[in-house]
Amino acid sequence: MQTTPVLFLLSLPAIVWGRCNIPAYFHGDWYSRESGTDIKTLVNADKWDSNEDETQLECVDIFIHSNPGLQQDGDNVTMLMVKTGGTNLNTCYMCVDVLWRTPNILQYRQEDCITARSGSQISLNDSCKSMNPWYGLPSIDVTFTMFKQSLEKINCVTTFEGVYQFSYEVDTGGGGICNHPDSQIKACQEPGSQYVDNDVFVMTYRKCLDVSTSKNEQIRYQCMGSWFAVRSGIGYTYAAVADTVEQDTREKFKCMMTLKNQKDANNQIRWVMSRFPDCTSLSGVYRGPLKLVLTRIPISNDYNTPRCSFDKDIVGNWFIKSNRITIDDKMHFPPALNQMDFYLSCQQTNGTRYLLSQTVLGKCDVNYVCMDIEPRNERFLQLKVGVPFRVDLRELEDPGLLFRANCETLADTSDILLDKYPISI
Repeated sequence: MQTTPVLFLLSLPAIVWGRCNIPAYFHGDWYSRESGTDIKTLVNADKWDSNEDETQLECVDIFIHSNPGLQQDGDNVTMLMVKTGGTNLNTCYMCVDVLWRTPNILQYRQEDCITARSGSQISLNDSCKSMNPWYGLPSIDVTFTMFKQSLEKINCVTTFEGVYQFSYEVDTGGGGICNHPDSQIKACQEPGSQYVDNDVFVMTYRKCLDVSTSKNEQIRYQCMGSWFAVRSGIGYTYAAVADTVEQDTREKFKCMMTLKNQKDANNQIRWVMSRFPDCTSLSGVYRGPLKLVLTRIPISNDYNTPRCSFDKDIVGNWFIKSNRITIDDKMHFPPALNQMDFYLSCQQTNGTRYLLSQTVLGKCDVNYVCMDIEPRNERFLQLKVGVPFRVDLRELEDPGLLFRANCETLADTSDILLDKYPISI
């Protein structure tokens, strides 16, 4: 009779009783919406503590997956975790795959509970699907997205940079597409700036009278970072944002998706945005709760507002070969000449000499350039263009001084000859 418990103990599966530390880049207070339920999770070196059924998991073993060619601050991992409490036989083990996306975004999959009663070998290699090369790490379709509640600052340049007009369509309500010229995104960051302008962008919705689902609203979003992921065999760029004033967590966090290098004839960019904190609701740039079509537009601010006019003799349409240059209240060089859409605004003038602000379509940066513009005859216009330079608004308080310091003497100029008539090549 004494041999029975010995044989019983020998028949138990091997269980790993070690402990591991959860990586520091997973630590923090996280929010996720899972199957319609709000989940809050606190992660530290010892525990993965969720408010779902008071679940508390401890790391037993961990495997860090390699990311060849990717430069990022965190890793994708598979952890064998144990649910605290219980006896040897009913202790619950779980495999948890965590995909590091940004310092503010994790995506994870949690497999079903494994106990000693199941009779299976309990270890990282034997119990976890993702350790099998045939399965690998989970796709985005089967993960939950965790949004960090105590956000880390991330520059918006990886999500949006510049100024856009956008049309939008809500997928519920049957309202249709609202394409208002004043619906705009402004994401302008000063290089090296320590201010909040690096971390946020402003999205302004304007109402279309014939679209019932449109609205007048301005939202300030904080950028949470962007990442690349494959869905249904297509590689998408995802991004996450947080409404800076929204108190309802379900409405605060949004997931976004786009395709890089979209081949659109009008140079437009399609995005989709989630209604709630759920990236799986986005299944393509034409399928999502909110569909957006972005078009780059010239920035409008104190830097490039015209303060003087071009001489009437040079106003009109001119050509460099077959490329049209327009001079009216601004001078416009189209993208065919240099792959960028330039706008120049008059800031100060004296005779044929002009101080011009220079902006690129959709970009935030403003440069200044001095230019001497003089008609050669009725057909040709001669431009002598100086080297662009940067100023700030304080210097613009005295444009006359700025003009005298930079434009009275032009050096290192480039010569451009404009023709009244196009020349076909």
